[in-house]
Amino acid sequence: MTQVRPIALSAESFAPFGWVFEAPETPSRLPPVNGLENHRPAAEPLLTLSCLKAEALPVRVERMEHHPKSSQTFLSLDGDSFLVVVAPSRDDGSPDTQSLHAFVGHGRQGFSYRPGVWHNGLVALGTLGRFATLIWRDGGPEDVIETDLVEPVTVA
Repeated sequence: MTQVRPIALSAESFAPFGWVFEAPETPSRLPPVNGLENHRPAAEPLLTLSCLKAEALPVRVERMEHHPKSSQTFLSLDGDSFLVVVAPSRDDGSPDTQSLHAFVGHGRQGFSYRPGVWHNGLVALGTLGRFATLIWRDGGPEDVIETDLVEPVTVA
């Protein structure tokens, strides 16, 4: 079984997969972040709030999903750490688990997956994780495509 070590989530490390934004530590406002994409005129934005159960490393990744026509944005609402797992697509469109990357983010960060980036479900680390999520949906088959991995991957 393949094992991957996570690294810190940053704009630079995550750039091939999307965008990272971070709330300032002092009273101020950051410039707008480009990281919201929708490639279907009939799709509408959908904002959801979620609470994820706490997990700990190692995490076993058995399934991935992607959104071919929409970015997906997550904003941490409670300041705790979380795990992001991504993979590029192979030529056949399936996730390339040999090129899988894992990142640990912290509670002042948010991020957006680029359209089409394969990813595992977000994982809250240590404590419950509360997140706001924004995605565009039109009810069609490209809202979300999921696949089981041929060989699971462990993030440790």
